[in-house]
Amino acid sequence: MRAVSGPARWHRTAHAARDGVEVRIRVVFAVDPAHESAVRCRIERALATGHLCGPGVANTEWQLGSCAPAAPTAGENEQVTHQFPDAG
Repeated sequence: MRAVSGPARWHRTAHAARDGVEVRIRVVFAVDPAHESAVRCRIERALATGHLCGPGVANTEWQLGSCAPAAPTAGENEQVTHQFPDAG
């Protein structure tokens, strides 16, 4: 993925797909390479908590099965490049 300049400029999307009782979540983010590790760590810690309060009185719980980086798809690269035309 192309680097996005500046620590505050980042893009994040999430996609979920259910397979029986299992839900697979893909979180895609673009951030300056110097901040990738910190951002990845924040995402993994949030998923590892296993719960979310809200919206309203709703509470959602889950168990994290695994978490691993994966290469972005061509469409994901295009989305980030479109949002940050000066990336590269």
